[in-house]
Amino acid sequence: MADKIYYVNDDSPVLVKTLDSYGINLVSSYGDYDLIGKKINSSPLVQFYNSFGKAIFDYSNTESTNDLEYIEILLQGITNGNTFTVTSGYYVKDQDGITSNINGVYQFDGAQNDNLLLTTKISASALNTAETRYERDYFVDPPQISLNSGFTGDSAYIIKSVTNNGAISDLGLYEDDLIEVTYAGNTANIDRYRIERVETTSQGEELIFLKDSISNDNRIGQLTTLNVYVRGTPPLDLLSVDKTLNGSVKTYRNDGYYLECFENQNELQGYLRRFKYGSPNVLSTWVEDTNCSTFNTGYETNGLSFDEIITVKITELGTLLYEIHRKNSATEYSPNLTLSTGVYKFDQSHFSNYDSENKYQIVFTRTEGNVASALMTEYYTTNSVAGRENSYTILTITSNTPSVFYYEALGLTGIGGTIEVSS
Repeated sequence: MADKIYYVNDDSPVLVKTLDSYGINLVSSYGDYDLIGKKINSSPLVQFYNSFGKAIFDYSNTESTNDLEYIEILLQGITNGNTFTVTSGYYVKDQDGITSNINGVYQFDGAQNDNLLLTTKISASALNTAETRYERDYFVDPPQISLNSGFTGDSAYIIKSVTNNGAISDLGLYEDDLIEVTYAGNTANIDRYRIERVETTSQGEELIFLKDSISNDNRIGQLTTLNVYVRGTPPLDLLSVDKTLNGSVKTYRNDGYYLECFENQNELQGYLRRFKYGSPNVLSTWVEDTNCSTFNTGYETNGLSFDEIITVKITELGTLLYEIHRKNSATEYSPNLTLSTGVYKFDQSHFSNYDSENKYQIVFTRTEGNVASALMTEYYTTNSVAGRENSYTILTITSNTPSVFYYEALGLTGIGGTIEVSS
């Protein structure tokens, strides 16, 4: 594991920890991860109706509030027809000479009062067929439930580490620390993700729960690197100042109020700089070969609320033709455009174009309204993500281009305008 210090100013360093692994799995699907590592401590009363192949698991008299919470999580997502497996269900009633267990597979048929599970027995070969009622006091260990099909809880975005026992916990992660996943050929998971929590399963798998969505990717057996950006002051022996990067960072609120300017900072350092303010709405932008000599705090958005505008510069051969501003409401600021044949650059590197789902990416279409089949992809190419450095779209207008077409934002309706090709 490697550590590196990024300094965002002299008194607020950010520690970057790196873990290289051949045992990482990225999970972005519904699953019973909310129950992983959690053990039910109470045994239920189990009533079998052998002639019908039915069973009721009754937790109504349990004194453990945690158990009831886990059952509630289970019931959030499991639906009729899903199956689950019962383990540790060994049952001994000495005075009656009954030895049996209820281990096996069951189908979920419904629930009552959030603590009665109605089921159909699928396979439970060791049942004592003469016994129909299993009292909760005679189970050797509390029966445990694990799902075979279906899901529980909310959607889970998880980085699962299966070959690095203890390495994840050693990272010392906190909520809203940032993590990025890097590996060869990565085109889907290229952002930095906010951490929600870390858990370890009973099988020793370490899970990093994320607040942001990732794409499924099984990295088992393939080298994968996790870079974790941890807030707080790192150990003194790790402190070093990196002043080799040329450029400055402006840090600002979403309403357009500029807070501070920082010398010698790259984009990442500026992004992490938000931690000083303790707000997820503090953003940063980095520009090469600049300094803070002309920087002033305050508003620089011409009276518009900062989160309501998109700034796009349109150039031809380096000459600025248009600057588009569009308020994110019914009021329009972006113009209809008149262009002749030629090559045009729609520069979207301004930070106001950024959205985590890339909704502000400029596209060109024959029909208004984000109609995917009408995109004129043969006439334009896009570089980088809107709102990031070196983000732009190149539009080429030829004699074959429609005389009237439209520019729009990729994921938002009602934003954009008409382009008319002059003769």
